[in-house]
Amino acid sequence: MLRKVSKRQLLEALAQAGLSPILIAQYRLAWTCSKNCMSNQPGGTKSLPEPEPQLWQAIVNLYNRDRQNQLTQPTPQCTREKMEQWLSQTSVYVRGYLYPPVSSLNLAISEDDSTTTFDLPDPSSDSLIAEMIAQEDAQNQQNQQSQIEGVLLKKLQTLEVKTQEILKLYYQQGLTQPQIVEHLQISQPTVSRRLLKARESMLKALIQWSQDTLNISVTSNLVNDMSTALEEWLKVKYGESR
Repeated sequence: MLRKVSKRQLLEALAQAGLSPILIAQYRLAWTCSKNCMSNQPGGTKSLPEPEPQLWQAIVNLYNRDRQNQLTQPTPQCTREKMEQWLSQTSVYVRGYLYPPVSSLNLAISEDDSTTTFDLPDPSSDSLIAEMIAQEDAQNQQNQQSQIEGVLLKKLQTLEVKTQEILKLYYQQGLTQPQIVEHLQISQPTVSRRLLKARESMLKALIQWSQDTLNISVTSNLVNDMSTALEEWLKVKYGESR
């Protein structure tokens, strides 16, 4: 449970449980320390560690060290018993957040009573929690953009030299296909085919990355959106070299 949950889900689960900002910060730090200490353990952080004194003490020591600069308000030192209690309770809060009972869901009936929708409770609007979640979302988005950039650049470098030259003429210099034909003294079908194959190759790489990294199902609408995004990326990328 604690291995799979993200920091955003953790914060929303703790906020939904009604904990104060101080307690949320303590629980979050305890969760972070446990993940760091258990990352190299057999089985990872799939579940709470067995009551091995050395491992528990390592988590407690890391927490007591980091609380000095990661918690905004002074807090007493944590003990092993308190750490076990916090992590066990965190699992309860997270499970309640991810798998809420039916009674905790908001039931909305449409006017014709033919459609029933369920909405999970809204997360806390506390400014501190919202800011922490927003920071994580921004960081995740930035990381994904960097990964996409790397995937496209890597695929771009694998294209044939002649194809890369055509791409530069088309996107960087803004030449039309007939102008490229005249400039390179090659046929129109060759220019058209190389442009098409280059886009297809890069689009396939982008789709493969999306499936492997984001675990999303590829639909025709998604492919169209990716194709549009790729076209914009090529324009911007080659435009930077002008």
